[in-house]
Amino acid sequence: LALVLAAGLGATFANKALAPRGPKALAASLLTTLLLTTGGGALATTLLYRADLAQHLTARGADVQSTRDAAAQVGLHPERLHALLNRADRHVTGAAGYLAPPDALAATPDPGPLAASRLAAGRSSIIWIAGLILMAILMLLHKKMAEISLELRDKPHAYLYVAPSLLGMLVLVFIPFAFGVGLSAFDNDARRYYFVGLDNFIEIFTGSRAGDVSFYWTLFVTVLWTALNITLHVGVGLGLALILKRPTLRFKRLYRVLLIIPWAVPNYITALIWKGMFNKEFGAVNLFIEKTQLLLGFEPSRIDWLGGGFLTAFTANLVTNTWLGFPFMMVVSLGALQSIPQELYEAAEVDGASRWQQLRLITLPLLKPALFPAIILGTIWTFNMFNIIYLVSGGGPNNSTEILITDAYRAFDVLGRYGFAAAYSVVIFGILLLYTLITNRITQATEGALE
Repeated sequence: LALVLAAGLGATFANKALAPRGPKALAASLLTTLLLTTGGGALATTLLYRADLAQHLTARGADVQSTRDAAAQVGLHPERLHALLNRADRHVTGAAGYLAPPDALAATPDPGPLAASRLAAGRSSIIWIAGLILMAILMLLHKKMAEISLELRDKPHAYLYVAPSLLGMLVLVFIPFAFGVGLSAFDNDARRYYFVGLDNFIEIFTGSRAGDVSFYWTLFVTVLWTALNITLHVGVGLGLALILKRPTLRFKRLYRVLLIIPWAVPNYITALIWKGMFNKEFGAVNLFIEKTQLLLGFEPSRIDWLGGGFLTAFTANLVTNTWLGFPFMMVVSLGALQSIPQELYEAAEVDGASRWQQLRLITLPLLKPALFPAIILGTIWTFNMFNIIYLVSGGGPNNSTEILITDAYRAFDVLGRYGFAAAYSVVIFGILLLYTLITNRITQATEGALE
């Protein structure tokens, strides 16, 4: 926060001093201010971390010497002691090297300031790399920042109106996001946090957590979950919108109210209702299947929707989220359909166009400006749809229906690994950011909003 404040003050003075000289001089001043604050912050952080790590290693050296002395007094062999502490790390603390670090029984227990400075230099290099990446990002954005600074001087009231929203975004979004990114470079056990750099990310991508489902399987399930849901949401929503748009349809207002109810009800309530409906013993879904089988002359059987396997549990999640998501696409599609001039369809009928040709050549192209942003937004919502997975299937059986966001929560809540969960969240953010940039570039869905 201090660095941000310093950058803001520097930008303010640069705006007053260099604005008459043109945007290039102002951009250069802003960039210089931000680079200096970033570099100073990285340097200060590195120095503080080196001092703290040297103190920590000195204390650890004394503890190692005390451990060796105690083992010698009771006649315990050092290698046996090391093996016992390693087992305790694996089964109790969950942090390799906490009770039994690799140099715990070394010949020279005290690492001294030279070893501490070497280790600190290796770890602090990550901080410098992060600072260089931030500087590169600032260099790419310096023109936009210069434009904003000039507009702030010319239109202060406009920015004053949005200041409360910006403050809320800063407190509720940007500061927690920055804290999460910083936390992703640490791991923890029951007693302390310790710096691990990129180890959490390496562990995510290499799948080195014993007994866990692979990250790539979870990513596949997440992509499959998102693609199927968005396809069903758009298909069902657009189909219902086309039906509700028909001028000869009676009770259209009643149908609109009824069809918007699934979206109006809080999704966790809907998830719990559907979970009860998919219950093996008393659920309405199995009851309906049994009655249908009896009517068709088959032997009735019950399906274990939530515990039978991946396919049944995934289907239960998919049906629940489809019920929740199609009203949003229906409302967006209906609003866009009502804005299409009726004269276009009349002219197409005169030219002999069929209904399919009218849909393909008139309706769908004119729905693009409204439907594509809704699809992008719905994709992000579905990609992070935590409530349905957590409340309906619970990620089971055997974590096979977990998606990325629920797996990150499991690392946080069940495993108690807060830094690993933060790294997982950063990976999810990166995937969604990449998806948004690619889709915006291909579809130009937000082109009008950015002009």
